[in-house]
Amino acid sequence: MSTKPSLPMEDKSRDGPTDLMKMSDYDPEQNKYNQTHEAQEEKTRYLDKVIKKGLTREESEQVLLILLFRNFNFFLTFVLVRTISPPKFRKKIFQVSTLEALDLLYNRLLQGFLPQFPPNGSLHTLVLSNTNFSGTLPDSIGNPKMLSRIKLPGYNFKGLISNTMANLTQLVYLDLSSNLFTSTIPSFQMSKNITCIDLSYNSLTGHVTSAHFQGLSNLLNIDLAHNSFNGGIHLSFFSLPLLQKIQISNNQFDGPVIGFSNESLPSLDTLDLSRNKLQGSIPSSFFELRSLNVLSLFFNNFSGII
Repeated sequence: MSTKPSLPMEDKSRDGPTDLMKMSDYDPEQNKYNQTHEAQEEKTRYLDKVIKKGLTREESEQVLLILLFRNFNFFLTFVLVRTISPPKFRKKIFQVSTLEALDLLYNRLLQGFLPQFPPNGSLHTLVLSNTNFSGTLPDSIGNPKMLSRIKLPGYNFKGLISNTMANLTQLVYLDLSSNLFTSTIPSFQMSKNITCIDLSYNSLTGHVTSAHFQGLSNLLNIDLAHNSFNGGIHLSFFSLPLLQKIQISNNQFDGPVIGFSNESLPSLDTLDLSRNKLQGSIPSSFFELRSLNVLSLFFNNFSGII
């Protein structure tokens, strides 16, 4: 985080907080702003408003608050990146209706659980990578209609991936890798803007069908590796024009690989089907892919002549 974040231009016509960061000197080595006395006073006044929304001062001061002003209502971005953190994160922070982004990246000692998300909240970014958060994914994960980026990798979450995620029409990036999820996967058909789906290194089960990915014309990467998916692989399920990587190794897929053509996957760069139970001949169309750089088929039961 060595780059100074961009901030909006100050609008003196509005009766609200000025751009606090403009009154500050950013120290990239310390990853913080060295605020002037004036800025600190203004920040304190608006922290008081935050506290009135249900947070204690201790809870509020867990985070670096960047107070911005837009449409006559201030909103909050909570940033905790590579900082020394308290042992537990107060779940009330998730329920602040004006919260738009929560990034707790690289707070390895920070503990917490995901609470119920308020309906029609403003949250669009949720990043808990390399923290010690744990527990289950609440059904209310589908409530924040603007949620576009979810990164929850880390070995501690378990249970089901809620089907309410199908309601996240603005979802662009989803990473639930390296957890203990045990359900089938929800449909992402309504997430027309999604570019990455990473569900690798879980204990997910069931069949993968066209209902999961159909119509996702912006999808670049599908990673379902190291799970317990089974059934056949019909590569027409992944017939998406921009798709670059299909990684489904270390599962229980079986039978022949069918429904594959160069025209259906013109951008495919990586195809990893290794460590499954696939049988039959290797499709000759694999070798006609113009963009293919990595083809991994080892530890299967393929037969015939190449």
